[in-house]
Order: sequence, then C-alpha cells, then structure tokens
Amino acid sequence: MHIIRNGGTAGLSLDPEKVSTGSNSGYQALNLAVLAGAKTVILLGFDGRPAAEGKTHWFGDHPRVEPLTVYPVIRDAFKAAAEAIKAAGVSVLNCSPGSAIETFPRADLAEVLGKIPRKPPLVLVGMHGFGDDLHQRAIVRELMRENEVWLRTPFPQLYWDMPHLHLLRLNSPIAWMAKNEARCAGLFGSAQPPAGTRTMSNGYLSKMPRRGSSVLGIMAEVCGVPVGDFRMPIAPEWAAKADELLARLAPKKPLLIYRPLIAINEANTGMARAKVARNPDLDAYHALIAGIRDRYFVISVADVTTGYERLVGTPIEADAEFHHGELDFETIAALFARAALVYTSPCFATVLAQAAGAPMICVFGGFECKDSFAPGARYSPCCFIEPVKPCACWSHGCTHDKTIDLPAARERIEQFITETECKPC
Repeated sequence: MHIIRNGGTAGLSLDPEKVSTGSNSGYQALNLAVLAGAKTVILLGFDGRPAAEGKTHWFGDHPRVEPLTVYPVIRDAFKAAAEAIKAAGVSVLNCSPGSAIETFPRADLAEVLGKIPRKPPLVLVGMHGFGDDLHQRAIVRELMRENEVWLRTPFPQLYWDMPHLHLLRLNSPIAWMAKNEARCAGLFGSAQPPAGTRTMSNGYLSKMPRRGSSVLGIMAEVCGVPVGDFRMPIAPEWAAKADELLARLAPKKPLLIYRPLIAINEANTGMARAKVARNPDLDAYHALIAGIRDRYFVISVADVTTGYERLVGTPIEADAEFHHGELDFETIAALFARAALVYTSPCFATVLAQAAGAPMICVFGGFECKDSFAPGARYSPCCFIEPVKPCACWSHGCTHDKTIDLPAARERIEQFITETECKPC
C-alpha cells in the first residue's frame, strides 16, 4: 500500500508522496497519472458542470455542498495548474463531450486512440498442461506489456480475465486436452495474427529446472520476461456453479479438496513415467491425509473416464468423490478458492491452489522438489512435505528414495493448520 498525502489544493505535486487535490477527485487522478510517469493524459467524464437535466453527480446532490459554487472552483483549479502541467512535459487532452473545462485542448476520443501506435504482434505457442498453463498466465501478462499477444492454448478459460489477449487453438495431441479445446471452442477468437508475426514457444523442458530454480522461473527465462504473477480470479459464473454444488452437499465441516494419487495409462510415454516418478510414497501419502481427514468435509477430484488416468495407492474415504470428470475445471477452480485446505501431490492442483490463494499441503516424491513451486508460495500458505532426501533430478526414470519422516511431517502439518487458521473448531 502506498500512502499518498494531501499536498494542498493548488498546483501540481511532483512529490511522489503527495498529490494536489484541486478540490475534486478527477484533478487528483490527473496528478496521480503525472506521478506515475504519464506524458499524455486523456480526460473522460470531466464535465465541470451539471448535466443538462440539472443532475450534479451520478448519485445525486452532495448533502453538504452547494454544487453551483463547486464547479467554478473545479474549473479554476485546472486553469491554475495548466502551466505546471505543461512544464512537467505532460500533454492533457479533454475528450469529455460538452465539458465546461476549457483549460486543455478538446479532442475526439476515437481519433486520439486511433493515433496511438499499436504494440508489435507476437504469437506465443503455449503449454499443454493445466498447471503449466496456470503458470503461463504470468508469462502472458509480462509479454502483453510490450506486445499484442496471440496465445495458442488448450485451456482458453484460464485467461478469462485478459480481454485483450487473442486466444487460438493449440490443437493438442493429448486426448483430454483436445477435449477441453472442443468444449471451450466458443472462447477462441476469430482474429488471426498478421502475416509474418514473430512466434515464440514457451516451455522449460529444453532447460530443465536446476536445483534452486522453479518451473515458472525457467519459463520466464525461456521467454525473456521477469517472473510475474499467475494468480487467477474466479469468474462469477464459476463461483455460482461451485456454490450450487456445495449447497447440495451441505458440508458441516471446513472444506478439504483432496487430489488422489494417479498414474497415466500410457506407460511408455515420458509424461507417464514422469508422473510415476513425481508421486510420493503411496503409504505415506495416505497416512498423512488419514491423520487429519476427520476434521474436514473431503471432496476428492480426479478424471479416469477416458482411461487416461487411473487411481493408485490406498483410497481415502471422501465425503464426495468426483473421479470420472463430473466437474469441469471452472467448478473445480471455484471449489479450490473456497477450500479451507488442499491436499495434493505435485500436479496441476499444486499450481491451482496457489493461483486461487488456497492453503495447501503438497507431498513430494521424486523427480522434483519444493523449489519447483516456489514463486507461488507468496500467493497462498504452502506446507511442502518432502522426502528425507529431497530429489531434484528431473529425470523421467527417477528412482530416488521417497521415504518421508512421518512423525516430523505430521508435526509440520499440525503446525501449518494451526498457523493458517484453517483448523476446525
């Protein structure tokens, strides 16, 4: 939080800790724009007079101020600041139709916007997986600062809050990702990038994360951008679906989202072998969730309908199981945002919990360590349970020891639940 103090009524403040007030919030917004480094400011809705029907504010009259005495003060404030604004190298254009503020040149908004240089176009060939696409939100945000971006992705819904991003189908060869592309076909735009547009591919496999580095960090390195923010707000319609489900389930305890351990049936692929390597010790994973399970209303989420995934290890007795793709991603994301706790192994659920700000316990096996998800730990409380000898080999054929110190892990989990205030009464 940045505290901006009252720098007086008149003039233009160039002190980043103060703003001149001009007796109105529009004037203060102009001063803030100058402090933020703007060199051209477009004024919209700066009427400086009552509306034609006599209305003085959108909410009605001010109860303690006579409007007809205020408007001249507002107009005079802008007039008095004109020289200071010009001296600061700032150009102000008044695009407010019918404005009584005559200090600044009048301009047509459409004409002004039409003269703004467009950002150079860029096609980003994106990632295939849910978790990778969630991380990719940070990459897209950074690229959009300097580029008009077209993104190829199988998960257009993950970018619902980025209206200026152009979404293109990735045509993923992976069956369940292709299924999502088809389900969300209406979210892809029809606009195509200009001919000759530069193309960039996102990824991290070519530079496997090193010890101490993260998946997102390597993505950022590959794409030449800073490690940005991948948090994802929950769309209102997603929240409505989750709330409808919870109303039917009527939980009497805090909500815990449980991700059962899975194996991928395509056993000869690198993805399948990596999943086996990533899974923690099956007995330890079950023992740790069993120790806290009774405190929560547990919803278990998986998708084994296509034969792509199969459950492994000892199943936990959940209060509600959705193991056959009954829930779409949007509902799952909203459930994560409402969860008191998420319990998972390293997978898309790890990144989704961080993106949604949900407290999470993630139990590791081989292949990677907690460093892989380090950037997201600033967005949600995370309890990373690693083997006695953490692994960061990033080998699909990893055979490292996955033994977990169960007493120490249980103690850490209890402390985490207490500290994050998600422990039930």
